[in-house]
Amino acid sequence: MRKNKGFTLLELMIASALVLMIIGGAAAVDFANQQMYVVTNAEMELVQEIDAAVTHINQVVRAGEQVSVDDVTNQISVTTASVTSRHVWDSASQQLWYYPTGAGTPERIANRISGFDITYPAAVNGKVNYFNIKITASGSWGNVLDKQTIVITTIGARPFQKVTVQTG
Repeated sequence: MRKNKGFTLLELMIASALVLMIIGGAAAVDFANQQMYVVTNAEMELVQEIDAAVTHINQVVRAGEQVSVDDVTNQISVTTASVTSRHVWDSASQQLWYYPTGAGTPERIANRISGFDITYPAAVNGKVNYFNIKITASGSWGNVLDKQTIVITTIGARPFQKVTVQTG
């Protein structure tokens, strides 16, 4: 009988292959988890952008005495105590801006807003009781393109006056 003083070359090769497969599997799982983390964080940022816009618009609209909706230029004007403020979506920069006094220096409310659509029901005596705002935020991270969309229905205590209606 022969004494075993070590491993044969074949045993070492099999053991090395098994170790490499285990390490490779663990690396693949780790890589997938890292990608999921990046995408999840990016999605949360988009939701936060939309949430910031929704919160700000709702606060300003509900405090307003008169609200005017322009569905052609996607602007919302709110008059409070003789001061008219405006929310304006800039499609080129994909940013939502707020002009506290209607003009002057704007405040950026949200980034990556790829869509801002205003719809409303048929007006009765030139007024509507509510309007819908559809806000879409989008972004891409590597090979992943993601969009988050929220539709807001803003209901006011007073009917809103629709200033401009144009169809294209």
